[in-house]
Amino acid sequence: MNNAVPDDLQTVILLGASNLTLGWKPLLKALQGTVAGPLDVRVSLGMGRSYVDWSRFWLRRLPGIVDCGLWGSLPELRAKAPLVLVTDIGNDIVYKHSPQTIFKAAEKCIRRIQQWRPDAKIVLTGLPLCSLKTLEPIRFVIARTILFPACWMSLQEISEKSHQLDEMIQKFAAENNLPCVIPQGEWYRADPIHVIPPLRENVFRQFFSHWNLDGAASVPVPSGTSAGLPASALRTFAGFQRNASQPVFESSDLVVSAW
Repeated sequence: MNNAVPDDLQTVILLGASNLTLGWKPLLKALQGTVAGPLDVRVSLGMGRSYVDWSRFWLRRLPGIVDCGLWGSLPELRAKAPLVLVTDIGNDIVYKHSPQTIFKAAEKCIRRIQQWRPDAKIVLTGLPLCSLKTLEPIRFVIARTILFPACWMSLQEISEKSHQLDEMIQKFAAENNLPCVIPQGEWYRADPIHVIPPLRENVFRQFFSHWNLDGAASVPVPSGTSAGLPASALRTFAGFQRNASQPVFESSDLVVSAW
């Protein structure tokens, strides 16, 4: 796909998991309302998506973000600096990866982007520690059972590892002069890790505002440029490999590919 799209597209890279998946439509609306010009959006997302390794959500499995096909799809040099969001870094805790292993995988992704394009504008998000702090044991058990049925870690263990990982993320962001958005308690309700639907667009707009663009998109988003949730290029379902040709959506204003 390196030469499949015009050079004037604005490249946007979104790395994450369920918050990108559940918030896909408000995400696109916030993105198209923030960034002027046609967009080339390249994403690695999915419920329960791991940065480190293959992950399962019910019958579907996806490769770890650090080893997915995104890295071989990055376009050749374009005039506009790429815009990048790195979020949902805490998922791997429930897969029993250490905070150090998780952080190294996320850092590797960021370093790859910086090596490809040193001018990339990268925004990180921290973990929703405020939500974990007020999470009642019964709500924790319900959320863990629904979202990660194979996980039997205690709330205390998850909280401790989350704080360790978040500290690494905050330190890395500060040392590398990268903005890192701290999730706010009012973004969550019974579900401790997913932003509630009414706030999703505004939260994504807050994330994107840290790209510090010269000006927000000032024209209405043309009709027909809204893409549905993209299917990843490689995945398995019930043990069978599935492949999806990329990009999965293409119009004059928006190109979307998923890895």
